[in-house]
Amino acid sequence: MMTTGAIEEFDEEAEQRGRPRELKSYIIEANTDLSPEFQVGGLEGTILDTGLQYLKILRLSSSRSMFADFYLDRTDKRFWVLHTNSLAKHSNRLVNELVTHPTQNLDMVWMPTQLLNEICGLQANRFNGFGIDFEDYFTPEGEEAPVEEWRMKISGTKATKALSAINNENELRGSIAWTRVQIIRGDRWNFAKDDVGFNGRVSAKEGKSIDDHASLIDSIKDIYRKNIAHIEEQRIGVVERKGHKYMKGKAFNLVFRRKVSNPEFFLSRLLNNNEPFRLWGLKTKISEGYYQVDAIDLHTGDPLNLEMSPDLLRIYLPSEACGNTVLRLYVHLQQFYDSDITCDELNFGV
Repeated sequence: MMTTGAIEEFDEEAEQRGRPRELKSYIIEANTDLSPEFQVGGLEGTILDTGLQYLKILRLSSSRSMFADFYLDRTDKRFWVLHTNSLAKHSNRLVNELVTHPTQNLDMVWMPTQLLNEICGLQANRFNGFGIDFEDYFTPEGEEAPVEEWRMKISGTKATKALSAINNENELRGSIAWTRVQIIRGDRWNFAKDDVGFNGRVSAKEGKSIDDHASLIDSIKDIYRKNIAHIEEQRIGVVERKGHKYMKGKAFNLVFRRKVSNPEFFLSRLLNNNEPFRLWGLKTKISEGYYQVDAIDLHTGDPLNLEMSPDLLRIYLPSEACGNTVLRLYVHLQQFYDSDITCDELNFGV
C-alpha cells in the first residue's frame, strides 16, 4: 500500500517514552486564509488570538479523537509555519487533513533531493544524516520493478561515507530520493539538531537553541521562495509590447532515466485524484508512446497541460497557476518512480 508522502505517519516519539515531546514545525504554502472557526470534513479548527498580529494559536481536532494546538506564524503571507510539541501521530495527521482538503487551497512545501542537498550546504548548516523511503508506485502488477521499496535512516559522522557507498550501487540507482536530512546548527554548547523532511516538516531532535531551529526554518523558506518565484516567472502567458502580443514562458521538462514502458498505466496512477500527486486529467493518445493531458491541480483548481513520452514528462504551467504544482510533481516522481529524474529548467544550487 503506497504511503501518501504528504506527512510521514510513523510516530517518531513512540520509542522515546518519558522524553519531552519534540518540537515540530510544518512549513505550508497558502493561497488562502483561514476563518476564525472552520470545519472541513471531519476536521474542526479554531484560531485564537495571542496579542501579536502575525502569531495565532490554531487548535485542530478530528473526528478520529485527535487533538493538537499549534502556534501559527503568518509573518510570510504565502509560507506559513505551524509549531507544536503535540504527539507526532496526532499533529502529522491533523496537518495532513487540513492541507489536503480540496476546499482549503493549502499545500506542503515540496523539496526534491537536490534542494535538500542545497539546504545542507548553506552557511552554518552541517550535514549529519539522511533518510530514504522509496516505494515503486508505477509498475503494473505482474511486472518486475527495479526496486520495489526500501527504507534507510542514517545519522552521525559516518553519514557522508554511507551516502557515498549507496550512490555507487548501480542496482539502487533511481531509488535514492531523500525523504529527510539531518542538520546541525550552532556550536557544541548551544546548538540545534533538526530533521528536515522533503515535505517541509522540521523536527527538533536534540539541542537547546530555539534560535538555530528558527533560523533554519527561515533559511528553508527563503530558498524555497526563490525557487517558486523562478518557476512562476516561467509560466505560460501572453504579454503585450508596442501594440503586439507575444507568448512568454516555457515548459518544464522532467527527463526520466527509467523509461516508461506502460504509459496508460503510468498516467492512470498519476491522474487518479489522490495523494500524493493531487492531479486529475484527461489524456489523449497522439501517437505510439506519446500523450497529451489536460489536467487540474486539486490544490488550487488551476489547469495545467502535460505532454508525455517514454522518457519525458513536459509541464506547461498557465499564467495564474501555482508553482508548487511543479515541485510536488517532481518530488513525488522522485519518491515513487525514478530518483534520477532531471529538470534543467529548475535552478537548484544557482
